[in-house]
Amino acid sequence: MSTLLLIFATALVFAVGGTPLARRLAVRSGIVAQPGAHRTHVGAIPLLGGVAIYGAFLIALVLFADRFFIPQLISIVVGATYVSFLGAWDDRVGLRAGVKLIGQVFGALILIATGVTIELFDQPLLNAAVTLLWIVGITNAMNLLDNMDGLSGGVAAVASAFLVLISAINGQYLVGSLSAALLGASIGFLVYNFNPASIFMGDTGSLFIGFILAAIGIKLRFAAPIAFTWFIPIMVLGLPIFRHDARFYFPPAPRLESVDASRHRSFIASAGGDGNVQARNRPDLVPRRRRAGRAGDVLRAGRQSRQLFYRRGHADCRRGGAVEI
Repeated sequence: MSTLLLIFATALVFAVGGTPLARRLAVRSGIVAQPGAHRTHVGAIPLLGGVAIYGAFLIALVLFADRFFIPQLISIVVGATYVSFLGAWDDRVGLRAGVKLIGQVFGALILIATGVTIELFDQPLLNAAVTLLWIVGITNAMNLLDNMDGLSGGVAAVASAFLVLISAINGQYLVGSLSAALLGASIGFLVYNFNPASIFMGDTGSLFIGFILAAIGIKLRFAAPIAFTWFIPIMVLGLPIFRHDARFYFPPAPRLESVDASRHRSFIASAGGDGNVQARNRPDLVPRRRRAGRAGDVLRAGRQSRQLFYRRGHADCRRGGAVEI
């Protein structure tokens, strides 16, 4: 247990100290997220927070991980390094979704080729197919989850904390080392990623975290039938898995921020609100008997404008004018 605490503390310290360096590197290299229609931040935000997560994770394992587990760690670290570089390249130039998917499949094949596979069935080919689906699915789930300040890093920290406890109780030090390193790196990065975030992890971090969590789920074992042990990683990673299934069957409410605010003002004007606004600003110019009626007109005009505004917003969403982040 003391080794796990050392790994956690080392990853935490290096993540806290390395994230500002990654932020400077992102600014100098121009790898930043620019404001746009699908983003809520105002200024340019650096995107290389995943580099700090990756570096802190790797340093903690190299310094304190048990040497007995190094051969088993090599394939996981190599695959995670590959997908992390894939994410960094996507942050730099912007890769197509198909290219990213092919790259994630290749990273999953690295684990499969080295024997890190799910063992649910008697057929190795079927186990390999399920392993491929699991790794690519979890990696993409964490990538798609990275759309709010602190969300992806927070989910990774919570999942890693549960995995550390489970592995420590069951004496699985390889899984515990990976989970402790990821926990420390995620918490250290969250110091700078809480709202308002000063740096994003980008695809560099989200793909790396998803790949590591998928690998940990494969290596996690219990003294129980193998079919039952798979409920634990599914429950621990339930948010990134089932959140996107729910979004598929129950589409989110439309985002009305994309609707031009000038339409709201035009609705007020069309409802006769401009004259009433003048009356509300200068009540001394309006006879006392008319003030109550004017106030009612203002309320009715505002209510009508809001109804028209929301109705127009829903129509824009159906036409594709409002897109959720």
